[in-house]
Amino acid sequence: MSTARKIAPGDQKPNLRQRAKASRQSVRSILEASPGIELRQEICAPGRLGEMLAKAWDLRDKLDDETTPENRAILQPMEDYYLRKIDDLEMAISFARATSPAGMLAQLAVAASAVDAAANGSNHAVCSAAGERAERCLFSVTAALCTMFGLDRVRFGASRYLSENCDQLAVLAPEVA
Repeated sequence: MSTARKIAPGDQKPNLRQRAKASRQSVRSILEASPGIELRQEICAPGRLGEMLAKAWDLRDKLDDETTPENRAILQPMEDYYLRKIDDLEMAISFARATSPAGMLAQLAVAASAVDAAANGSNHAVCSAAGERAERCLFSVTAALCTMFGLDRVRFGASRYLSENCDQLAVLAPEVA
């Protein structure tokens, strides 16, 4: 069924919110008609990167458990490698756009880490970079929530703090592509 047939006949051209609502209704009706079918949510790029981030942290934690005062100097380059990899993954997550709950969760985790770094950073450059990372993640999560659930930024106060005009990566949003 085409998108045009899913929305009310009085609407001339369906906007993104109408298309998303129609798609959700179609999925619900299919699931209700076929109880054996489970909806498997796709994981977007930030979500997949978040899985990689979790694995990198697990490897780093395992290395930390194996580190003793005697082997610390030998294992230090490996720890540095994992910390660089973690930082690179966090950076990549912050530049991606979430389109799934998994991606939003990964970006919220990175934003929380970045807020901590911004609040406790050792110098202005560290604090500034962490603040920008947190902003990118929060703008992405905001855009995803508004798109997925048809929320209005203005109505719920998000436009004041997370205005689309201030979102430097808005061109990467799925609804723009």
